[in-house]
Amino acid sequence: MKTQLFFLSLFAVLLVGQDVMLAQDAAKNPFDVIMQRIQASEWENVTTIKALDARVAGLLSTIQDDGSWADIPLTNRAQTGWLPINHLNRVKNMVLAYTLTGSAYKDNPDLYTKISAALELWHTKNPTSTNWYYQQIGTPQRVGIILILLRAGAKQEHRSLETNMLNRMKTDGGRPDQSGSLGTGANKIDIATHWVYRACLTENADDLEFGTTQVYLPVAFTTGEGLQNDFSYQQHGPQFYTGGYGQSYIRAVTNMVTYTAGTPYAIPDEKLAILNGFTQEYARMIRGNRFLYNVLGRGNTRKGGLNQSLVTNTFKETPKKHTHYYRSDYTLYTSPEYTFDVRMVSTRTYRNENGNDEGLKGYFLADGATTIVIDGDEYLDIFPTWDWSKIPGVTAPQRTSIPRPAPWGTYGKSTFAGGVSDSIYGVTAFAYTDPDYGINTSAKKAWFFFGNEVVCLGANIQSTAAEVINTTVNQTLLKGDVIVSDNMEWVWHNKIGYVFPEGGNLKLSNNEQSGTWKSINTSQASDTVKKDVFTLWFDHGIKPANANYAYIVVPNVDAAALKAYDKTTIEIVVNSDTVQAVRHKALGITELVFYKAATYTNGNFTLTVDTGCALILKDEETANIKVHGSDPSQSAAEIKLRVVSPAFPAGKKLVVALPEMPFTGASVPVQGN
Repeated sequence: MKTQLFFLSLFAVLLVGQDVMLAQDAAKNPFDVIMQRIQASEWENVTTIKALDARVAGLLSTIQDDGSWADIPLTNRAQTGWLPINHLNRVKNMVLAYTLTGSAYKDNPDLYTKISAALELWHTKNPTSTNWYYQQIGTPQRVGIILILLRAGAKQEHRSLETNMLNRMKTDGGRPDQSGSLGTGANKIDIATHWVYRACLTENADDLEFGTTQVYLPVAFTTGEGLQNDFSYQQHGPQFYTGGYGQSYIRAVTNMVTYTAGTPYAIPDEKLAILNGFTQEYARMIRGNRFLYNVLGRGNTRKGGLNQSLVTNTFKETPKKHTHYYRSDYTLYTSPEYTFDVRMVSTRTYRNENGNDEGLKGYFLADGATTIVIDGDEYLDIFPTWDWSKIPGVTAPQRTSIPRPAPWGTYGKSTFAGGVSDSIYGVTAFAYTDPDYGINTSAKKAWFFFGNEVVCLGANIQSTAAEVINTTVNQTLLKGDVIVSDNMEWVWHNKIGYVFPEGGNLKLSNNEQSGTWKSINTSQASDTVKKDVFTLWFDHGIKPANANYAYIVVPNVDAAALKAYDKTTIEIVVNSDTVQAVRHKALGITELVFYKAATYTNGNFTLTVDTGCALILKDEETANIKVHGSDPSQSAAEIKLRVVSPAFPAGKKLVVALPEMPFTGASVPVQGN
């Protein structure tokens, strides 16, 4: 069911506010109201009663007299893939059947006896993992839900066992206000959630006030872990994580919003508005019902990790929107036709983490990785078969062994990573450099967004690495035909065209690739996975000294339309180590990246800047010239421009006054007259 309904119910709450408590709830105490809503939510999430009953029948046939299952060793202490948690998952299924109207097991006394035995065994054995998560989040949340559901059963769990389990929830479950990462963002919310469960079960008003307050505290902008001022989300340091921990954050908060609406513990209105803003940005990072792989961190090394359980977003009626998330070095363009994103890393942000033996080959994921999706499933479960040296968009050495730094994220080495946006068009710039692990590679990389196409430029590619240096255009699941023009001027595959206006040493493969999930995440299966994969890349050779590339991505076209595509509409004016500039003649827009103070000339138009910057120009040769500017280094106070044009033959000075923290890197508009 009902993940879709869950998300729709969230939007209902966000749209109509908190006056949603049913009239019959008004006379009830808030503990009962909240527990009844939790019960209803859990019952609604049962896909089909028939399937639940079949699952429970199987569990009853395998549960042993002491309440255990032979295939779940409660002494297991694994860091990831902790087996004992499945004991509680099974008990929860049994409790759902015991309490759900329409189930064949509703109020079944034999089922209750088995539930009681399984819970007694859990409490007696007290299974623990070496991973703090299971003790402070995974276990107490499940125990809380089980006990709340049992309150709706014909027979209650005897209070001595319930009391013992609640006491352990409190002692082992931690506090949401603890120091460090465990007390921030999604972790804080998840711990606070089981405080709410326990408070309702014990009717403790102080704990309920504390728990709900702690759940809602992270619904605020921060420069630490959590929700950023640009509506991106960070966890485990300054690490972009909107689709990973951000998913946990939004799920837990919106659950609590629905549970507490209309009670004295409801979310404040100002926080509801912030949550609504984040929800809208979160939804843009989904295509169909799949996440963009760039937003998941190490989560994309879990089978099915791209699957999104909260919302399906097809963008059928969504307008075109371009956003650079300056707090997290991430750019996103969404439209009804396609989605395209860029993930970067700088000295201000962390690379994608490895941790808990997950994300083992993701080192290059933050080095300009791009996602290009139309249907949303273009990269679905491709990752065990990926060549992790050929991540789409990235310039990197062809490595057989991918670097693996210390876990939980490390800072990048680039000081210039950012972008400018007018909300529809924009340019992203990345002075990529990596001197570590023998990579010793640098490049000036930029992406120019013009709506119907994205122009991708690279300049001054240098490396002393021992391996061949490649820039990967795409590496995606092979679907249908691949059509290549004469002289490889363009390539078409799966509704996406790739145009190469300046040629290059291009390579293409359409081969079966194989690998294992375990090779990228030790908690996953070790059996071999095979996928047909389309890969397109530039080969820059070994130790390039000043290589470059240019390609235009034209999404949502058929091969005939691509063949007729007029690439002269795009003018690549400059592609150097100092300036990269592209003019879209039909739109009348020029987008530029200055990596330092320099002068740009195109015909009778000249622009001089006094510092590195990213710019969008409109009506550039008129007195009404419009400029959007930003500083990808996030270090300047202003950008001084001098324009010489037919409208300003003697020159015109413009100043882009740049914002201060926490808005450094944000785009600022300026008009000429």
